Amino acid sequence: MINKIILGTAQLGTDYGLTNNNLLNKKKSLDILHKALDSGINMLDTSPDYSNYKIINNFNLSRFKIISKFSIKNKKSFSQEVRLNLENLKIKKFEAILFRTPTLLKENSHLWHQAKLLQDNNLISKIGFTVYKPDELKYILQYYKPDIVQLPYNIFDKRFLNTGWLDNLYNLGIETHIRSAFLQGLLLSNIKDIPNFFQKYSDVFSRYEQWLISNNISKLEACLNLYYKDERVSKLILGVNSKDQIDQIINTKSYHIRYP
Repeated sequence: MINKIILGTAQLGTDYGLTNNNLLNKKKSLDILHKALDSGINMLDTSPDYSNYKIINNFNLSRFKIISKFSIKNKKSFSQEVRLNLENLKIKKFEAILFRTPTLLKENSHLWHQAKLLQDNNLISKIGFTVYKPDELKYILQYYKPDIVQLPYNIFDKRFLNTGWLDNLYNLGIETHIRSAFLQGLLLSNIKDIPNFFQKYSDVFSRYEQWLISNNISKLEACLNLYYKDERVSKLILGVNSKDQIDQIINTKSYHIRYP
């Protein structure tokens, strides 16, 4: 499982997440990066759009493979922006760049071509998309075949599973990177700690709690075992708020679980 894990960096130096009240300072953030490497996690998911970009910049990132997400804003100098980010992060190449809102590539095809040139020049290894909805993916795959698609998939959100896209991407030879495994922390939280906005779904969370009890598994085990043995899942992006959480993740046992 350790080979599937990508450390998400959105939490580092921020209180990112629906249930996160733990603002990670620079020292704690860098400690997490050290712990990840020591644990065998050697890939990071980040973006220049993150407010904490300067924090990871203080770390020697050459030991990590970096995946970075870029917005599409009618940029003419995308190649220059990628090169500048490589320089800022003090790395020689990106493991991958992922386009946000990739449906906009149809009207900005020059960005795809610039990315392919960067790939040819060995400044990036792979090109991909980060998507939110199945329809978004269906539309853009008519025009471009990416190396990677990053998408949300968890116990509560099975849109890409139910619409057949996990199978389709696997059959097309496209890597599938899963994000939102914990639904920004909601799936690991106690019902009483769920933000007020989600209290209207309290019956759903109650059924979730009962299902966990009936299967005698923890929330972390339930979340992670959805992906452990699924060949369609190439990588799993996980964010943590402490070094201890990395240990908890890598020590989670593999079970055969029948999901609802």
